[in-house]
Amino acid sequence: MMSQTYPSIDSLKLMAGTPIPVESSQLVILQPTLKDIAYMGESRFYSAISYLLVNKNLLQIQEDISDFDIFLYLILTNVEIRELMVEFLYLIVENAQHFHFLEDSIKIDSYEEGQSSIINASNFLSIKEIVKQIFCLEQSKADFNPANEAARKIAEKLQKRKEKLSSQKEKVDSILPNLVSILSTGANSISLKDALDMTIFQLYNIFKRFGMYSEYTIQTQALMQGAENIELVEWTKKI
Repeated sequence: MMSQTYPSIDSLKLMAGTPIPVESSQLVILQPTLKDIAYMGESRFYSAISYLLVNKNLLQIQEDISDFDIFLYLILTNVEIRELMVEFLYLIVENAQHFHFLEDSIKIDSYEEGQSSIINASNFLSIKEIVKQIFCLEQSKADFNPANEAARKIAEKLQKRKEKLSSQKEKVDSILPNLVSILSTGANSISLKDALDMTIFQLYNIFKRFGMYSEYTIQTQALMQGAENIELVEWTKKI
């Protein structure tokens, strides 16, 4: 179910891989290609996303704090996380030149003279929704509190979460390369280069369509050979 903080992105924009503007903000989110993501590394890419989608409800934190509070706290207090997020933000923020991490926001200087944008509590949820949609993600999040005691609780929970994610690293690393390999091998019209130039949304969409069409082809061949009780897959339906 889609969050009410941001509407579903137009399907054509997702398929075209066009930049997505954040409502009521000068911030524009890019849809990087698999080749762009490969430069960062798939494991680091998904690790960065796990911090961006931080959610206090999943961490079972009761304090009156927001997702953005936690996200900003992690960046301000942990150099490793900050460097990871800077790398990720360069990947998805249009024309980003430099990031300033302030106590209540992240200011982003643009390569366009005199232009800047900001990530703050007002647009953070919209940014998270956009990221989930362009990268075909299910819900996953975490949280923070300026109070030292609450912060320590969060740090402990995040460390456990980080260890769990680390134990799943091998599984995560295989997702995108496997899809690229299958699609470029099975679909005669798509080369490895073509697949690597796709965005994640394009890859997932085309891969799913390819699977439906392949199943349809097998079913029609079976029917032609006399098979019965086969309900043809509607491979042209909206995904």
